Amino acid sequence: MPRLPVITPDQAQGRAKQVLSSEAPMAQMNILKGLANSPAGFEAFFGLSAGLARGLFTPPEREIIQLVVSQTNRCAYCLAMHTHAGR
Repeated sequence: MPRLPVITPDQAQGRAKQVLSSEAPMAQMNILKGLANSPAGFEAFFGLSAGLARGLFTPPEREIIQLVVSQTNRCAYCLAMHTHAGR
Protein backbone atom coordinates (compact mmCIF):
# COMPACT_ATOMS: atom_id res chain seq x y z
CA MET A 1 0.00 0.00 0.00
CA PRO A 2 1.50 3.34 -1.01
CA ARG A 3 2.15 5.91 1.69
CA LEU A 4 1.32 8.78 -0.65
CA PRO A 5 -1.90 8.80 -2.59
CA VAL A 6 -1.23 7.93 -6.21
CA ILE A 7 -2.41 10.43 -8.78
CA THR A 8 -4.32 9.12 -11.77
CA PRO A 9 -3.99 10.72 -15.21
CA ASP A 10 -7.42 12.36 -14.87
CA GLN A 11 -6.35 13.96 -11.55
CA ALA A 12 -2.93 15.08 -12.77
CA GLN A 13 -2.06 18.49 -14.11
CA GLY A 14 0.64 19.88 -16.42
CA ARG A 15 3.57 17.66 -17.24
CA ALA A 16 2.36 14.98 -14.83
CA LYS A 17 -0.87 14.64 -16.82
CA GLN A 18 1.09 14.36 -20.06
CA VAL A 19 3.46 11.70 -18.69
CA LEU A 20 0.87 9.67 -16.77
CA SER A 21 -1.52 9.69 -19.74
CA SER A 22 1.12 8.33 -22.12
CA GLU A 23 1.55 4.75 -23.25
CA ALA A 24 5.13 4.71 -21.96
CA PRO A 25 5.89 1.97 -19.41
CA MET A 26 7.09 4.64 -16.96
CA ALA A 27 3.53 6.00 -16.84
CA GLN A 28 2.57 2.95 -14.77
CA MET A 29 5.27 3.44 -12.15
CA ASN A 30 3.83 4.18 -8.72
CA ILE A 31 6.80 6.37 -7.90
CA LEU A 32 5.77 8.80 -10.64
CA LYS A 33 2.13 8.61 -9.59
CA GLY A 34 3.25 9.55 -6.08
CA LEU A 35 5.57 12.31 -7.28
CA ALA A 36 2.63 13.80 -9.16
CA ASN A 37 1.35 14.98 -5.76
CA SER A 38 4.03 17.66 -6.01
CA PRO A 39 4.47 19.41 -9.36
CA ALA A 40 7.83 20.74 -8.14
CA GLY A 41 8.98 17.24 -7.14
CA PHE A 42 7.79 15.82 -10.45
CA GLU A 43 9.74 18.45 -12.39
CA ALA A 44 12.81 17.97 -10.19
CA PHE A 45 12.81 14.23 -10.89
CA PHE A 46 12.76 14.80 -14.64
CA GLY A 47 15.31 17.61 -14.40
CA LEU A 48 17.71 15.36 -12.52
CA SER A 49 17.12 12.53 -14.99
CA ALA A 50 17.76 14.84 -17.95
CA GLY A 51 20.95 16.14 -16.35
CA LEU A 52 22.27 12.65 -15.74
CA ALA A 53 21.40 11.64 -19.31
CA ARG A 54 23.85 14.28 -20.56
CA GLY A 55 26.68 12.61 -18.64
CA LEU A 56 29.33 10.22 -19.90
CA PHE A 57 27.50 6.97 -19.08
CA THR A 58 25.40 5.22 -21.70
CA PRO A 59 21.77 4.34 -20.86
CA PRO A 60 22.69 0.68 -20.18
CA GLU A 61 25.55 1.77 -17.92
CA ARG A 62 23.22 4.12 -15.99
CA GLU A 63 20.74 1.28 -15.57
CA ILE A 64 23.48 -0.99 -14.19
CA ILE A 65 24.47 1.71 -11.70
CA GLN A 66 20.83 2.10 -10.66
CA LEU A 67 20.56 -1.67 -10.19
CA VAL A 68 23.63 -1.74 -7.96
CA VAL A 69 22.36 1.21 -5.90
CA SER A 70 18.94 -0.43 -5.59
CA GLN A 71 20.52 -3.66 -4.38
CA THR A 72 22.85 -1.84 -1.99
CA ASN A 73 19.90 0.10 -0.53
CA ARG A 74 17.85 -3.11 -0.34
CA CYS A 75 14.96 -1.45 -2.13
CA ALA A 76 12.94 -4.29 -3.61
CA TYR A 77 10.68 -1.89 -5.52
CA CYS A 78 13.62 -0.06 -7.16
CA LEU A 79 15.40 -3.32 -7.86
CA ALA A 80 12.33 -4.73 -9.62
CA MET A 81 11.77 -1.51 -11.58
CA HIS A 82 15.37 -1.24 -12.77
CA THR A 83 15.58 -4.95 -13.55
CA HIS A 84 12.53 -4.54 -15.77
CA ALA A 85 13.88 -1.35 -17.36
CA GLY A 86 17.25 -2.98 -17.97
CA ARG A 87 15.79 -5.73 -20.11
